[in-house]
Amino acid sequence: MLRAIDENLWCVDSSVRVAPGVRFPARMTVVRHAEGVLLLSPLPIDDALAAELDALGEVTDLFAPNLFHHFWLGDASERYPSATVHAPPGLRAKQPGVRIDEALSPARCGAEGAPWLGVFDLHHLDGASDLDEYMLFHRPTQTLIATDLLFNMREVEGALTGLVLRMAGAWKRPAQSRLIRSMTDDRGAARASVEALLDLDMQRVIVAHGELLEGAPGEVRETLRGALSWMLAA
Repeated sequence: MLRAIDENLWCVDSSVRVAPGVRFPARMTVVRHAEGVLLLSPLPIDDALAAELDALGEVTDLFAPNLFHHFWLGDASERYPSATVHAPPGLRAKQPGVRIDEALSPARCGAEGAPWLGVFDLHHLDGASDLDEYMLFHRPTQTLIATDLLFNMREVEGALTGLVLRMAGAWKRPAQSRLIRSMTDDRGAARASVEALLDLDMQRVIVAHGELLEGAPGEVRETLRGALSWMLAA
């Protein structure tokens, strides 16, 4: 069930029902660091998957990257009661019964919080408060781990999924959905955040919904630039 991506970097791929006839691919990213294992955007974890995760090391960190990827965070925190739960503070209102140990904040990004857990730079998408997305740049593998910043869905399930993605402007290409655009309340602030991401020397972008972006650093950067053109045009 674990799929290796790079050294100390794995993912778990699944799909989620968004609406009748609409299913999105979904991804949990797994990163091993010096102290243990981090799970970003937890998906359902059964005993078989838990055994695979245990083989990597102790699960020490659970990371909810935004205000939408939290549905299985409570289950994961119950399975791993000693793990530190990191999440945007606004998640407390949406999931009052879920434990949050460390509230994420823009102040923890950049020089103030780097290197986070020894291997990450923490980035925030400013100007989209209803989403409140945080991203991790995994230094050892030059990998940006994003969530809903962009989609890259090409092969999907569900009779209506393709239609929904066409309407969202994110079908069979790396792109931001119109939903994400609608949640952007300050395009100038969002543009500054995106420009900071484009300064990273990345060879890979992991998204929660769709295929990974991979290639030479310059190639990945230009693909990302095209996908985020709406925010960059502000």
